[in-house]
Amino acid sequence: MTFKQSITRCLQQAFRFSGRATRQEFWYFSLFCTLLYLPAIAIDASLEIVYQSQNFTNLISVLIFVPSTTVAARRLHDINRSGWWWFLALVPLLGIIVLIYWTSKEGDSAANDFGDRWIPPSTG
Repeated sequence: MTFKQSITRCLQQAFRFSGRATRQEFWYFSLFCTLLYLPAIAIDASLEIVYQSQNFTNLISVLIFVPSTTVAARRLHDINRSGWWWFLALVPLLGIIVLIYWTSKEGDSAANDFGDRWIPPSTG
């Protein structure tokens, strides 16, 4: 799955918590979100002297909150875990470490409790 396919799929399924997301889809979308944040942080830092706010960073946060949450839930489904495990991120340090490990694991190759494995269409 390419970077563009991952972003497109995540945004198309922004409100869909069911199904599965591949490892590439999740991590490419995480990279995309990071790439959105970097210029927003830079703009906010340059305007902070005048306005004392983080308007651009907050805007990006609002725009990607739902798609990020749904792709994370679908990624957990790919390793046969409930999307509710995403709340483990609220546990300081340990929760994040466990979630990074889980989202880095290879997904189930066969159907699991959350559906069949999604195979991206060929680009040829």
